[in-house]
Amino acid sequence: MLKVFSNKMMIIGCFGLVLIGSSVAAYITPERLKQDKPKIKEYIVEYTAGRIAQSQGRLVTKSMACAFGRISSEVYDSMPLEFFKNKSEIEKVIDAEIEKPETAVYIFQSIQDFKLTNQPVNDDTLGKFFFKRTVDGLNVAERYKEVLRTQPIMMEQLVKRGVIPQNDYMRFNTLHLSTKFYLEQEL
Repeated sequence: MLKVFSNKMMIIGCFGLVLIGSSVAAYITPERLKQDKPKIKEYIVEYTAGRIAQSQGRLVTKSMACAFGRISSEVYDSMPLEFFKNKSEIEKVIDAEIEKPETAVYIFQSIQDFKLTNQPVNDDTLGKFFFKRTVDGLNVAERYKEVLRTQPIMMEQLVKRGVIPQNDYMRFNTLHLSTKFYLEQEL
């Protein structure tokens, strides 16, 4: 149940009362997600995948990618390379997630949680924030979460070895890139 009052938005939802100012985030509803699905797909499959591919080019070193992309080594290591290997699989996951009503709640809550950090919206801060949320949400043993917190580069290996369920990995990356889409609209 979602009730909205005025432009300053008081939202009563599954998780209680949340006050926010006027913003794109205030209007994240299941209907809005369905309406924005083509834009979200383009953002994830074309724009974000293209930027990651550029950072992984043959002539691009890690330090160059970090400097030009204004990201930390930690964020570079946590890039979801395995996620972008199969375009049709990404599109299937986006289609499935957008149809779930709880996706709008998750995106809304993620936006609110990020705003509470008082960090600027950029690739570095969002990369760290979303990687932490992914690790915390994964259905894996705590010892693997500890490894990931200190060695983000291990995510890809653990996904490939089947330690991290592929569907969790795909779902969290889709949710977080969709959230990033909305956060960047507020700039």
